[in-house]
Amino acid sequence: YTIEVPRLIGDFNAYNILAAIAMVRALGISSDSIAQGCRDFSGVPGRLELYHLSNGACGIIDKAHNPSSFTAVLSVL
Repeated sequence: YTIEVPRLIGDFNAYNILAAIAMVRALGISSDSIAQGCRDFSGVPGRLELYHLSNGACGIIDKAHNPSSFTAVLSVL
């Protein structure tokens, strides 16, 4: 079977997206352009990346680098 995982999950991603939207709105970027960018964004390499393994299992890789990052990632998983 196939597991579909949203590209961006977790509160920390929602906070980052909202901050980015606020910044680009302040720079005058249109709502349509922002919406398209959000739809097209595929995530950041090394952050909650899903891998389908040859044995049928799934693995998730994240480059969490401090205790609060580990906590945020593990709370999502």
